[in-house]
Amino acid sequence: MKFDKNLTSRLPKNGNDVEGAKELLALGYPAIAPVLPHLFQWLETGGPVVESVIQPFFAKLGAPARDLVCKALEASVKPALKYRLLRYVLPAWPREALITLPLEPLLQQYDSHGLDVWALKLMIDKNIQAHACLEEWRELKIRRLKEQLEVLER
Repeated sequence: MKFDKNLTSRLPKNGNDVEGAKELLALGYPAIAPVLPHLFQWLETGGPVVESVIQPFFAKLGAPARDLVCKALEASVKPALKYRLLRYVLPAWPREALITLPLEPLLQQYDSHGLDVWALKLMIDKNIQAHACLEEWRELKIRRLKEQLEVLER
């Protein structure tokens, strides 16, 4: 994308710059396309109030953010970003955009964020088939979580 100094100068200055974020987002897509990667980085921060403005924007944006989301979901790190995407951004996307994302590999990621569970929920809710039956995955996850809870109850 073309470097646009006017747009980059309008990026949020810090985690509290909600007004700056709102003004920039008000320009809409595709006007802000050159700075989408910079805005997307705020989803990684997990806390600043500016994220509360940017997160719904990406939820509504959908397919134009596909490449950024794919890269994030395929990354070997950043589970908190993946969690926020699966929980708060991607459920608002249309099924047609979601079926192009690498969701199935997340079914096998066991971590403290529950990426496997959130990916499975999204796939069930949007009727996105996996190589294995989604109901089998669901039963497997329920069994695994019950076993883990039993360990804590002892």
